[in-house]
Amino acid sequence: GVAANRVAKWNGSSWSALGSGMNGTVYSLAVSGSDLYAGGSFTTAGGNAANWITKWNGSSWSALGSGMDGLVLALEVLDSDVYAGGVFTKAGGVAANRVAKWNGSSWSSLGLGMNNTVWAMAVSGSDLYAGGSFTTADGNEANRIAKWNGSSWSALGSGMNNAVYALAVSSNDVYIAGTFTATADYPPSLMYRIAKWNGNIWSALGLGINGSVFALAVSGSDLYAGGRFTTAVGVAANYITKWNGSSWSAMGSGMNNAVWALTVSGNNLYAGGDFLTSGGKVSAYLARAMIGIPPEITRHPVRRTNDAGTMASFNVSAVSDSAFGYQWIKNGSPLSDGGKVSGANTATLTLTNVLHADQGSFAVIVTNAWGSVTSAVATLTVIDPVITTQPQNQFVTVGDNATFTVAANGTPPLTYHWLKDGTNIQATTSASLTLSNAQKSGEGFYSAMVSNRFGVATSESASLHVNLPPVADASATRLIHVSPNGVNATVILDGSRSFDPDGDPLQFAWHESGVAGQLASGVVAITDLPAGTHPLLLVVSDPMASRTNGVTVAVLTTAQAVERLLALVNANVSHSKSLRATLNTAMASIGRSNSVSAINQLQAFQHQVRAQVAPLNPALAATLTQAAQGIIDALNGGNAKSGGQRNGRFTDVTREANGRVRMRFSAEVGNLHVIEASTNMVDWERIGVAQPLPNGGFEFAETPRGTFERRFYRIVTPGHSL
Repeated sequence: GVAANRVAKWNGSSWSALGSGMNGTVYSLAVSGSDLYAGGSFTTAGGNAANWITKWNGSSWSALGSGMDGLVLALEVLDSDVYAGGVFTKAGGVAANRVAKWNGSSWSSLGLGMNNTVWAMAVSGSDLYAGGSFTTADGNEANRIAKWNGSSWSALGSGMNNAVYALAVSSNDVYIAGTFTATADYPPSLMYRIAKWNGNIWSALGLGINGSVFALAVSGSDLYAGGRFTTAVGVAANYITKWNGSSWSAMGSGMNNAVWALTVSGNNLYAGGDFLTSGGKVSAYLARAMIGIPPEITRHPVRRTNDAGTMASFNVSAVSDSAFGYQWIKNGSPLSDGGKVSGANTATLTLTNVLHADQGSFAVIVTNAWGSVTSAVATLTVIDPVITTQPQNQFVTVGDNATFTVAANGTPPLTYHWLKDGTNIQATTSASLTLSNAQKSGEGFYSAMVSNRFGVATSESASLHVNLPPVADASATRLIHVSPNGVNATVILDGSRSFDPDGDPLQFAWHESGVAGQLASGVVAITDLPAGTHPLLLVVSDPMASRTNGVTVAVLTTAQAVERLLALVNANVSHSKSLRATLNTAMASIGRSNSVSAINQLQAFQHQVRAQVAPLNPALAATLTQAAQGIIDALNGGNAKSGGQRNGRFTDVTREANGRVRMRFSAEVGNLHVIEASTNMVDWERIGVAQPLPNGGFEFAETPRGTFERRFYRIVTPGHSL
């Protein structure tokens, strides 16, 4: 929380500013005695002019001459001299290509310098090493790495094929790192982003690292590397890793973003970069790792409760500067892999198919070369038995079987008992309960109790719903139709007498025997059928069951209709000579295609029936008269009134106490009139066929399925809206 512009000091417990700091980025630091040198992209330090480089004497900042004309990216101290590297070409006004020396009072060049950026420098004895993007030093080939012996530059072998960003010295060895993948000679030697120079030759450090390396630090025989990578020789190592002289290892879980700087102080390794967490902890841009100490547990295993038969896992997280091992223990005794146990020597212990006997206290011992630490104890509790599959709601049709099933895990033997509405059902001791020939009386809520010697588990309740199947009834369909053209007739199929005892929504489908596919759909359907006899089947379905009802519809020619009428007269009228004579005459007229004459003769037949038959048998008279009218209508081309217009008008609409809507209307006698209903006067549904009244009008009654705020009705004669 302390203001510190681009540079600050940590005294072990708190941060403090160094004066007013700089006005630009600081890329490098070096210490010489009590003085601190800083290089970067700034132009002022402590409010004073300081071009790209400055010195802090413990109380104030000062410039080093007139500074540089470009970035300073690297600083090193050799004896009392300060060396700077970067992208500049002048130091203190003197030509100095990317590298220069400050002797305390003035700047000087190091030979002809380099032809490109110097990113890093390191000192070994009296030698200065420089790494970067250059390919020449002192005008001679030096691919990205060179050595200054105090008077001249020399190459280190063939150098590398890409930039060197970091340098570190350990004894006589020089370590370099960057973005290179091989030496610059041919054939090249593969060295992925990091390599070692022993004074004579280059060698790889294992298979190297899978991303850029920006920083190196040495502690004893260990080399630490930071950068933008995630693996080192295939080992997961997030942005930071350690080389112990023979192999790479991760440093805990590492960071969550790039590491740009590393330095060692005592047993502390400090890292700076773009990361916000290190080792899984919040550590914004700067982190410290203890090296050369026993491991530290950063996340202990936690207690858990598991259902019987499931998998239980315990996890631990630890950090260490060296490789470490794990040993899980249960109730104080070490575990080993086998049976239910796996991961006994890893960070994650897994137990499969746990039961009551697997309960206990678990901990892990984490060990490295410097010691060990034991985690907190985590207990495992197992719920035994436990329901793993709940019984499901059952929807069956009356007479079918209903089966409830439960599944459970636990220490055997497991015992099962079933209950209905909380009451025990006798002789039910298996994981499944089957109810045969289900009836409405069997509806209720069913559950199971599963027990063993350790406890009892009760399932959730599942309901049984017994569906009453729909009743299919096509009896309202008119069975006889007379074809106006001798070829076909429009037929109204009426299933409005069908119903569902449960009030379930219904679907209607009409089929004709021997004809593939569906003939029509809907409670009332209008279709054209050819002359002949048609065995029809109505299929009525609720969401669970279907039922059928058959009806046979005959489409007759006018001649066939007269023959049928004549047969009725012969069978039912004792003194029928005059009636038969009139019908035979009408038949002859039809045979001569004289429709007008046939109509006149059929109307005469109607008058005869009213005079001769009606006084003795009114019902038979009505049947004969209506049959004759049907033939007359067909001879008229389907119009009840020759030359007239269809018309219809509601005369009464009444809602009865039981919710039934009864409507009456006047319309042409002899036609079939379909009633349609709608809630919005846009979408209409056929709901039935009106029945004729003795007084010549028509009537229809409906019990609406559901509740409607409003409902509209209209009369429709096939092909015409009335």
